[in-house]
Amino acid sequence: MAKTALQMTREEWKKYRPHARIKKTSLISSSSTPHSRDEALKVAKQAAELLRQRFKAKKVVVFGSTATSIGFSEFSDIDLAAWGIPVDQYYRAVAAVNGLCSRFKVDLIDPESCLESLKKTILEQGVVI
Repeated sequence: MAKTALQMTREEWKKYRPHARIKKTSLISSSSTPHSRDEALKVAKQAAELLRQRFKAKKVVVFGSTATSIGFSEFSDIDLAAWGIPVDQYYRAVAAVNGLCSRFKVDLIDPESCLESLKKTILEQGVVI
């Protein structure tokens, strides 16, 4: 006979709460696992080169945890802002940079059409690559 939720043990509950097994301190410092952030920066540089060559980007900036290493974790993505990509090529550019590496998701931002607060963050904290 099946058990109700009130009858289940803590161990039985764990299979219904997979997120509970994830360590709460999942942040990775840049000194403990430099290869992860180094790999992200390498992919960011490849993406910047691709955006300049295939999509005529005039300037590419990496920002967020990949640029600063603050808060970088095994779950981090790569945040890029690119100036000069034609509007009709934007989604092709997004697909192209996301196809470079399955390990990292790449968020590509058009700084000319994003929120001013995000643009300010990009300009203040971003690194041109």
